[in-house]
Amino acid sequence: MQQTKEVGDSSKIPEDANKMYQENEKFVNYVTNLDYTTKSYNKIRLTILDVEKPLVDKQLEEIDRKLMRAEKELSWSTPGRILY
Repeated sequence: MQQTKEVGDSSKIPEDANKMYQENEKFVNYVTNLDYTTKSYNKIRLTILDVEKPLVDKQLEEIDRKLMRAEKELSWSTPGRILY
């Protein structure tokens, strides 16, 4: 990770920007995990054989249901929410 040089008066940095910078590593982890999860899900959806579909159909429906809820209910600032 790249470090920034302290230049000038850091008191001029807005508090929200400072908080966001401090959360940078967490956001990078979120994006990395989301990218991995998305790629895995899409690979399953695109490569599943017709004969395999009945074996995983209920699980995929459940995942789709949770994804729809997550789109409506979750944000970057949602503390520790897991949708069941």
